[in-house]
Amino acid sequence: MLVVTFVLFAAGVSLPILETRFLLSSEQHSLIGVVYGLFQARDFFLAAVIFVFSIILPFFKILMLGIAYKGPAGIVPTRLQWLLEAVSKWAMLDVLLVALFIFSLKSTPFAGAFAMPGIYLFTLAALLSHYLCSRVLASLQGKQAQPRPKRGNQDHG
Repeated sequence: MLVVTFVLFAAGVSLPILETRFLLSSEQHSLIGVVYGLFQARDFFLAAVIFVFSIILPFFKILMLGIAYKGPAGIVPTRLQWLLEAVSKWAMLDVLLVALFIFSLKSTPFAGAFAMPGIYLFTLAALLSHYLCSRVLASLQGKQAQPRPKRGNQDHG
């Protein structure tokens, strides 16, 4: 399921997520294209925010899930668990922002925005990664809660 999540994520950031129409023109935008366009327009702050929160953090979340899932049993560092918890809190922020943008453009008389396949794939990737993250974190917390057998002072009575 992790591989499916990664494929959906890769398709979601590279395929068009949004089509904007203004009067007689229309354009399709991918997430990577939006970041590149903002960078070329010298809107570095917004480009960096979208790049970090919509591409880098979700990528590292999927990577960390793979490490946690495939790593040796019981040897997942507490720091990795903490990072997974922190990153998972930001997982749906980008989907919410795109949804708000589409809604705002649909409410204007001269412009329109329409969801494209990329946004659905990106949303599915975000939902799957959230689901996997919750399962991995629950598993890790369950392993930490299990009592360890005591060594040394065992009564052989």
